[in-house]
Amino acid sequence: MRRVAALSALTLLITGCYTGYGRAESRRALLTLGMTQAEVQELLGEPDQITQFQGRDVVVEWSYSYTTPFTMFIVPTLGLFTVVLSVPSAYYLLGLTWGGTTIWLRVEFGLDQRLLRAHTDLNY
Repeated sequence: MRRVAALSALTLLITGCYTGYGRAESRRALLTLGMTQAEVQELLGEPDQITQFQGRDVVVEWSYSYTTPFTMFIVPTLGLFTVVLSVPSAYYLLGLTWGGTTIWLRVEFGLDQRLLRAHTDLNY
């Protein structure tokens, strides 16, 4: 069983698969409180969505979306399918992978246009 797990991990590394949640968390880790909008944009690029608020401590929220690719689930499943688990792997492949998932990284700025909070939205 350890060999199968090692093979699956190696397959993931070789294919370069990375979940949307992992990418969002790694980008969030780059941010520090008090960064300017220009500094955040330099690190993360243009936001996918911008929301403006009135009358709150948060004035602007930038949202970045990171999607888990459909292939993220196919490659390891095919590896397990051919090696060990033919029927359960087919069920997993057909039941859990259609469409992929999207995680949002929310970056909030205050009145002074400096970073207040950055969090991932786990509602997917």
